Amino acid sequence: MALEDCEERKSLLMQNRLDSSEVMGEDAGAAQGFSDAEKSYKRNGHRKFMDLERTKRYKGKLDLIRERVGDINAWTSSKEPAEFIADKKTKLAVYKAFQEIIESALDIVAMSCKDAGLIPKDDYTNIGALHDKEILGEDSKKALTEANGLRNRLIHRYNALDDEIAYKAIKMLLPSFEKFSDVIGRWLKRNL
Repeated sequence: MALEDCEERKSLLMQNRLDSSEVMGEDAGAAQGFSDAEKSYKRNGHRKFMDLERTKRYKGKLDLIRERVGDINAWTSSKEPAEFIADKKTKLAVYKAFQEIIESALDIVAMSCKDAGLIPKDDYTNIGALHDKEILGEDSKKALTEANGLRNRLIHRYNALDDEIAYKAIKMLLPSFEKFSDVIGRWLKRNL
């Protein structure tokens, strides 16, 4: 096998597209500079090796979710719905932070589908697929589905968005994202 082919296949391995036996056979990994973790490239059901960059992407998205949940809680801790509605700057900041939470969570859902051996599809299908694989529980599935719908209404201002309902829904959904972060964090630890 030409050196260029080995390097290209090693690159694909690091992107989780091939396993080491597809790259060059069982015993050839050491000769090409693969680490023990790369050589083992464990697969057990939906488990498989995730490279360091992939893990960093998960961590960055989980950190952003936790940060934005904290921001929203800090910005709204003493606000009644009427105060929130009247405070345009806080309202827009909360809506933007909530949008970032949802987008990060749905990115994680799509990444988790791929890393669980599923083909990522649309957001709702991905959420259902992780629930079916018992990675997400019923509560997380419901919260992510509701939050995605709310995010769409916030972004597109469907049906003259009711800010009071949006405020109450966001406050109600925030604890679900802390739980989601914990669930995904535990799943990652089991699958690294």
